[in-house]
Amino acid sequence: MLRSRPRPIPRGLRTLIAIVVTTAALASCDAYVTRSGSSTVTPHLTPAPSGAGTALTSSPCDVPDTGDAVTVETLRTVDRPCVDPGDAVIVRCDPALDPIAVIGAGTDAERVFLGGSFAVPVEDAPGSAVELGIAASGRYRIDPEDDRLLYLQAGGEAERWLALPRPRLVAEPPTALMVGDSILEGSAAATTEALAGWTLSIDALVGRPSSGGVEVVEAASSSPDAVVVELGTNDHDAASFRTNADRILAASVVADADLVVWITAHSPEQVTPEVNREIVRAVSTVPQATVADWDRAVPLDALNGDGVHLAPGSEGVFADFLAPVLETWRATVHRRGPARCLDAAIAALP
Repeated sequence: MLRSRPRPIPRGLRTLIAIVVTTAALASCDAYVTRSGSSTVTPHLTPAPSGAGTALTSSPCDVPDTGDAVTVETLRTVDRPCVDPGDAVIVRCDPALDPIAVIGAGTDAERVFLGGSFAVPVEDAPGSAVELGIAASGRYRIDPEDDRLLYLQAGGEAERWLALPRPRLVAEPPTALMVGDSILEGSAAATTEALAGWTLSIDALVGRPSSGGVEVVEAASSSPDAVVVELGTNDHDAASFRTNADRILAASVVADADLVVWITAHSPEQVTPEVNREIVRAVSTVPQATVADWDRAVPLDALNGDGVHLAPGSEGVFADFLAPVLETWRATVHRRGPARCLDAAIAALP
């Protein structure tokens, strides 16, 4: 399984981990501070544990008000009334936006994660991950060997959140390498137009299987900010696809990118669901990678008779699907979009 390069965990976070790793069990946590006065909001695809929907009016974990629509979720462990919000805190700038996890807030080693629609499902957090604490949205765990691997467990499900690069380190305009087959090839012009604020390099070929993508990324010499992979539709064996997927993700141009997006395949072929499951499994081990689920999002009335390709005049549908993924990531890195309240929330931490 692929794992991106580990990075050291900040000293404050190492201290936190040292405390929680010696704890055999966690007490339940209900300190979910709601700023809007309405019922609590839980991250997309991560239902809150039973009874977690009541906001506290007074708690050792309370933090100052940061805005009408902002929610701040603190964590607890069995032996601490609350985890220092400066060590770990969950922020949601608006109920309609994806949640943000901040580790080491305001320090040089600050690490930010994007959850919700950018989280990747996993079977379970690895045994090596240690618990940061419990909040209303679930149990948060982090890998002590790589501070970019953050997991949320809730409602019998688990997911790995997307690790963002250091704030504002992504160049403007950002660059992206896109590798794909006829789906991307047919939408190349529309995608370029939809991402006019990006510098794009699109390498798409009709009929290309994942093995062809291996050749492209292993020969690439550029260092883009983002890599988008749209492959799997032309694969006929899930095991072979997975081998190729791991090679693609291990290629230096992909492993060094700040963002990796793999787009699921949509096809009537019987192997396609298993190919898509292998996409999720492969991507789940890469901290800076996410899955864009084209298979679920594609409007069937936009396809031609083969059930795979977009009908003439519908090429913009794929671009409209992909562009928000890249633009939301870009905005979040630069403290906009889902992270637009983050600086204020961090400044308000006790």
